[in-house]
Amino acid sequence: MRVLDLCCCAGGASDGITAAGHTVHGLDIAPQPNYPYPFTCGDVLTCDLGSYDAYFASPPCQAFTNAAYMRLDARSRRHPRIIEDVRARLVATGKPFVIENVLQAPIRHDLVLDGSMFGLAVIRRRAFEIHGGFVMQPGTRRGELRLGVNAVPVYGSGGGLACRYGVAYAPTASRIAAMGITRRMSRYEVNQAIPPAYTRYIFERLFV
Repeated sequence: MRVLDLCCCAGGASDGITAAGHTVHGLDIAPQPNYPYPFTCGDVLTCDLGSYDAYFASPPCQAFTNAAYMRLDARSRRHPRIIEDVRARLVATGKPFVIENVLQAPIRHDLVLDGSMFGLAVIRRRAFEIHGGFVMQPGTRRGELRLGVNAVPVYGSGGGLACRYGVAYAPTASRIAAMGITRRMSRYEVNQAIPPAYTRYIFERLFV
């Protein structure tokens, strides 16, 4: 299948889609020099979404994170809230699609994944809204991960919550390894990524 990865950043989700055997093309509003697949720089709300077999979208989550709810300040209110607009554009394509975001975001929890389900050393719990298919919820493969005990802190903000709870920052290389990523990314890029195991799990099962 040909899959368009919207708001792809450096391509953690794209790695998983590719590992599932599909061809992926990335789209992001900012240049992504470390994105390793065909890429278009453009605004997800206005650019041509093309004719793909399926779509995957990770709209900005900063407005819905725990950190944003704790701050409730002007900076938090400036974060984009585009999930509904992205969903409407994807519905209009008439093709299957998946939207990923943090648990507090306004999406259906058709599937919830975290690192314990894939033997990863990161929690990184995420919800997935699935249109045009169904994927079974996997079980946990090992005991509950605990931040700072057997889980590496990886946060989009760079680790603010980890510091709040007295957990030290993890080096970028440790974050990349914990996420199951096997290529170069900057600290910002890995903080914005999801483990490729998540999208591999979904795209190996969604369209069979």
